[in-house]
Amino acid sequence: MLTKKWTFLVASVLLIAACQAEPPEVTVATGTLRSFSTATMPADIEPMLTPLADTPVVPTATPFLHTIAEGETMSGIAWRYGVSLDDLLIANPGVDPGFLTIGQTLIIPGPEGSTVSGLLPTPTPVSIQPEPVQCYPAPSDAMWCITQVENDTGTPLEGVSLMIAILDEEGSVLEQHAVYSPLDILSDGGTMPFAVLLDEVPDGFAGAYARVLGAVPAQAVEERYPQLNMNEEAVSISADGARAEWRGSIALQTNIPGESGALRALLMAFNQDGDIVGFRIVEGEIGVSAGSQMDIQIMVFSLSPRIESVGILAEVESQSP
Repeated sequence: MLTKKWTFLVASVLLIAACQAEPPEVTVATGTLRSFSTATMPADIEPMLTPLADTPVVPTATPFLHTIAEGETMSGIAWRYGVSLDDLLIANPGVDPGFLTIGQTLIIPGPEGSTVSGLLPTPTPVSIQPEPVQCYPAPSDAMWCITQVENDTGTPLEGVSLMIAILDEEGSVLEQHAVYSPLDILSDGGTMPFAVLLDEVPDGFAGAYARVLGAVPAQAVEERYPQLNMNEEAVSISADGARAEWRGSIALQTNIPGESGALRALLMAFNQDGDIVGFRIVEGEIGVSAGSQMDIQIMVFSLSPRIESVGILAEVESQSP
C-alpha cells in the first residue's frame, strides 16, 4: 500500500552568533587540514552522469507514471527513460530525490526536445548559484567536498540538486556526484549545505566545482509546510571552535494526519564569513497531535575552520499505513 506523506518545515534559520555555556574543550584528531576550491568551471567541461549498465527505454511521446522499485535512484530512473535528471526533478517538484519510497510514483516527462512545461503544469526552473566548493581531508584518507546554496529568488524552492565535479590540475573531471538538499524546502533567504564524502582523495585531485541540476519554486508552501515551534534551551561552541551543540525541543503547532511523525533536524555550523563548515542531520519519531514534541541534542564538528555560529532547520513527515 502506498504511503501518503505530509512534510512540515521550520521556515527560517536560527543564527546564534555568541557562545553560551562552554562544554569541555574537545580535540579533533583530523591532522593538518587544508582546503581546496575551484571558483569557476573550465569552459570545455560538461559533467555527465555515469550511465547504468541497463539498456535505456526509448522515450515516449507523452508523460506517464513510473512506480519506484527497491534500489532505484532518481538519476537511474532518468537515464532509463532517456530524460534529463533536471527535467525529471521539474516534473516531480514535490518529490525528495534523497528519500524515495518503494511504491511511490514519478511522472516521466516526454522525450528530449519536448519541454516539460508543454507537457505538465509544472513551475519553471529558477536560477541559483552555489558557492565555490571547499574540500577537506577527513580521517582514513577520505575527503569531504562541501558547498552551499543561498535562496535569493524571493520564493521558497524545492527539488534543489547539484552536481559536484572533482577536477585535476588541467580542469578535467576525475569523478562527479549528484547531491541533494538535506531537507525538502529551501526557504526564501535560507541556506543549506550540499556535500559529498569521497572514500579517498582521487589521484591528481586539484579542486572541485558545483553546478545546479534543478530547482523549482515550491507550491502551496503554507498549506504543505506549517511551521514548527523551536524551543531552544542551550547553544554552546567549544573554546577551540572545533565543535558546537544545540539542545532544545521541536513541537508541532497543529495536528497532522497519520499514525506517527518522522522528524528530521539539520544543524549547520558557520565560520566567521558565513560559510557552512560542518553539518549534521538527526532523525526521530514525534506524535501527530498539536503540541507533540521531541527533545533534541545535536552536536556538529567543524571540517576545518573554527565555528562561530550555528543554524537549525527541521521537518516532520507523517507516517501512514
